[in-house]
Amino acid sequence: MLKEKKYFYRAVVCNVICSTELLEQFIRKWKVSLKSTFESDTDSIEECVTGICESLSTRCSHAKMVFEMIMKLLLKVIVAQFRKDYLRVIKKEKGLALRKKVVEKAEKKNTECVSI
Repeated sequence: MLKEKKYFYRAVVCNVICSTELLEQFIRKWKVSLKSTFESDTDSIEECVTGICESLSTRCSHAKMVFEMIMKLLLKVIVAQFRKDYLRVIKKEKGLALRKKVVEKAEKKNTECVSI
């Protein structure tokens, strides 16, 4: 994370979108139907196969575009929330460290005054 902190979102998006397993699962859920290609009885087998291949490739490319859009939007939300939580934790840690220093200084001043 420290290597890619400037390009954190970009690195996460590349890793998720390049995941073939996620894309395969998404395309399976897309439920491709081929009913429209079999309607005409006069087409030859080659024309039917060509139609099926074109239909499948078009639907898969559309599914991939939708998958990428959904993943990018989802990752924007996730990274924004992660950043928000991370900054809150850092702010809290800085506040605790400052409070500790103030308490130590106060104790140091009190002990010096008492010993005089």
